[in-house]
This record gives sequence, structure tokens and C-alpha cells, in this order.
Amino acid sequence: MKRNLTVALALMLLVSCGDGPSGPDPDYPTPSVLTAAFTGGWEPEDILLGNEWEVTLTWTQCPDPGFHHYEIFRSTRAGIEQDSSIAELIATILIPADTTYFDTSGAYDFTYYYAARTENISLQGSWSNEEAVDVSGESSYGAPDQIVETISVGAGPAGICCLPSGDYVYAACFYPDLVYVIETTGHTVVATIPVGNGPRQVTCDPSGQYVYVSSVTGGDISAINTSTNTVEYTVEVGDSPAGHAHHPSDDLLYVACYGSDQVLAVDLTIPQVTDTISVGDGPWGAVALPSGDYIYVCNRLDGTVSVIRTLDNTVVGTIDAGTDPKGLCAVGGGAYIWVADYAEDEILVIDTASQSVVSSFPATGGVTELEELPNGMTVLVTCYTADAMGIMDALGEELKGTVGAGTRPFDLCSTPSGEFVYVTASYDAEVVVLGY
Repeated sequence: MKRNLTVALALMLLVSCGDGPSGPDPDYPTPSVLTAAFTGGWEPEDILLGNEWEVTLTWTQCPDPGFHHYEIFRSTRAGIEQDSSIAELIATILIPADTTYFDTSGAYDFTYYYAARTENISLQGSWSNEEAVDVSGESSYGAPDQIVETISVGAGPAGICCLPSGDYVYAACFYPDLVYVIETTGHTVVATIPVGNGPRQVTCDPSGQYVYVSSVTGGDISAINTSTNTVEYTVEVGDSPAGHAHHPSDDLLYVACYGSDQVLAVDLTIPQVTDTISVGDGPWGAVALPSGDYIYVCNRLDGTVSVIRTLDNTVVGTIDAGTDPKGLCAVGGGAYIWVADYAEDEILVIDTASQSVVSSFPATGGVTELEELPNGMTVLVTCYTADAMGIMDALGEELKGTVGAGTRPFDLCSTPSGEFVYVTASYDAEVVVLGY
């Protein structure tokens, strides 16, 4: 009862003192001045550790000989001093010189309000000022989800890839028939390279020595030497080459030709087409398993994925994969293939051991191209009609959220460190750079 009366009297005095630190009565402890800042979030160098949420609180020391303790309060509503019942007591500190506290128990996408209350041995208390901390925008999804730069490129940017070194990104621009070379340190265009008509997709070879560009209307593949940023040779491949996949260990490029319902195997040492493989209707995207044993090709017009065994370039499986499978990527070291169904806004998960769809989950807004981040915990997807990039949990198989990524995002790639993601915004003639 004594404490309740004391607190009630203290509150009456505190409310009468306005918004600043209270406790004008000399019998009350000297109020502290509080500061609060969000100091956690995602750190790229700690990419395997995940998010580390942290707010650091500091306050001025109470100089009074009758000091007893500090109480630190947190709320999602303003006005802690006026009504402390809205707040949670998160710490009680008994040492007067101990004036720093690290709050690690909060969540993203909230604004938190903090206040410190100093009590003396007579159980009289004085409130500090109240500090607000907004943590809604600090890498809420454990992925590069903040736009840090937009880079002007040619009209209709489409496919994009990053060299294994992480030094340069190559973006194909459909209408000017150019590939733009972007330096990743300063996010600046350093070269433009003329290629065939209607460049659509780009793929880097594992060594980083070449970048291969498919020209949809030109019917060929351009091989760019990355040391000179010039086209070293072209290979005719036929009707509407779209996506392609480089074999991880052999000098082979598998090209999906949308118009002819074929995948062409190109021996890059010759260079020429050495094999033609019939697949489903409207092959669009292709991906190789890390082992190189199989190539997976999504066929947009019949809703299937063709499985090609690279040992003999034979189709060994056809998997039903929704209505309009448009993009795919290997996840979990090749244990799974994720497929983006553009028409149904759905992600399908193929188990590569059983060659069957084992699960699916909803996405949003015209899902197109997929990219697994190097940490293996996150998969990104361009959401074409939603003007966004989706961020997905690779282990939980769910969409965690979306972030803006320009108008009509087409394709994306990440740097090898996972620190930056580059997205082609096809209607904006820009490459959008997202970071932490």
C-alpha cells in the first residue's frame, strides 16, 4: 500500500511536469536523460548467423546518494510516464554507474518507445524523457531489402548475372541490343556491348571469363569476353532462344529455344551446336544441378519441367509444374528445384531425388525469376506484376514478405557475398540495387 501511494503521488507530480524529464521536487531522484538507437540488423559478414535485433539504450547517471535502482520500460505506444501500464519492464539495474542496456528481445516492423525511471531508497521515482525507435526498415527479412541505388541502363532490361568474382554485373537490354556492364563497388556503368537482336538472358561461365547472351529475335548466342568486354564469337541456335544454363564443369551451354520446343547443347570449345533435345511446349528457363548431372527446363505452354540427363543428353523425366512455369533455380545444394508459376502466383518445390513436386506455397504478383542467396537460407523472386521482389524462407518454404524493386522487375542476381542484389526493372530502364 505504501508503494502504491508513493507511485500515485509520483505520477501526479510527473504528469504536471510536461513532456521533459520529471522530478523537480528535491526529495525525488535526479531524472536521467535517455537516448535510444537501433544498433542491430543484418551484417553481411555474419551472413550465417541471421538477424541480430538490438536497441542500445544509454542514460545519464543519477548522482544522488540515495539512489536505489533504474527501471527500463518499453512499449509500442507513446506515453509511458503518463500510464506505465502500457509498458513492459525489461530491466532493473542496481548500480548507478551502469547506464547502458542492450535490448535484444524486440521484433522488426515496430516502433518502440523507451523510458527510464530512477528510484531512490524511499521508493520515490523520476522519469526520464521518452525515446522512440523505429525498426521497421532495417533488414526485416534477413536479406538485401533496402534500395541503395538505381542505375540507368537501356530500354527493356531483362536478364542479368554477376561474375563469380563479384566485381561486375552484366545486364541485357532488349531494345537497344546492348549489354550494360556495371561495376559493383560504385554501382556504375563502365561499358556497353553491342550484341544480337533482342537480348533476353545472360549466363556467366564458372570461371568468369565469358558471359553468354541469348538474342530472342536474332536466334543466336553472343559470347562476351569479360577481359575485353567485347563479343568474341556468336553461335546460331535457332528459334527464339530464351534461358540457358552453363554446365558446372564442362564447356557446354544448354539453350532453351522457345519457338522450336528444343534445348540445344552448345560445345563452347568449338563453338557450335552438338546436340538437339526435344522438350515440352515453350521452353523458357533452364538450370543445371551443381553436380552437372541434370538440366531442368521449364516449359511455359504445357506447364511442365523437362529433366535432361547430361551424360547422354536424354530427357529422363517430365514433371507437371503448374500452369505457366516461368523461372526456376536449384536450392539446397541441388536437393530441390524451385519453380515459379507465373499464372498461379505459386512456388513449386521439386525433389530432385524423386523427380516429383513435393510441396508448393503461395507467392504474389506474377512470379518470374528465382535466385538462391549464398547463405542457403533465403530465395528471392521477381514479382513482375506486383513491382516487387519476394523474399522467401528456403527452409520453411514460405514467402516472408516483398519489397519494392522498380516497375515490372524481370530478373535478378546477387553478388557472391550476398551483400547486394541487382534487379532489372524492365519498364524503368533501370537496374535496382538492394542492400542491407
